[in-house]
Amino acid sequence: MVKPLKGVVVSNKMMKSVTVMVERIYKHPRWGKYVKARKKYMAHDENNMCGPGDKVLMVHSRPLSKNKKWVVTEILRKERVYVHDNVGKRKELHVFDGDLGLANANAGGGDDVTGLGAAPQVIGVPSKPAQGSFRGFASSVFGF
Repeated sequence: MVKPLKGVVVSNKMMKSVTVMVERIYKHPRWGKYVKARKKYMAHDENNMCGPGDKVLMVHSRPLSKNKKWVVTEILRKERVYVHDNVGKRKELHVFDGDLGLANANAGGGDDVTGLGAAPQVIGVPSKPAQGSFRGFASSVFGF
């Protein structure tokens, strides 16, 4: 029996198939340093439910094709979905329940990009340097 693998979907451009990247960490036998190893597997996705970035669980099965010997059994975590128009500007964002507080805070409109209220200000630094040289600017900031 082969151990089930967890990985991230890299590609879903094929019908009923996905490419899954599985990452494992092992200790190097000679040097003792921990190394990350990545391997890509072809997996069967019967209902085409997986998208790029989804974390999935795969189990080993009989060979389904030349390269496909794994079947996706469960989607552990779905990746966020952004819908773009053809210009590239974000038109709509599908938000999960946990993110509603942030979405409602930014829905008020206005100039507030950070969600912190007013824009942050730096104290003690003039907005414009003195006309002329750097020495005037340095003396206003550092006091000499």
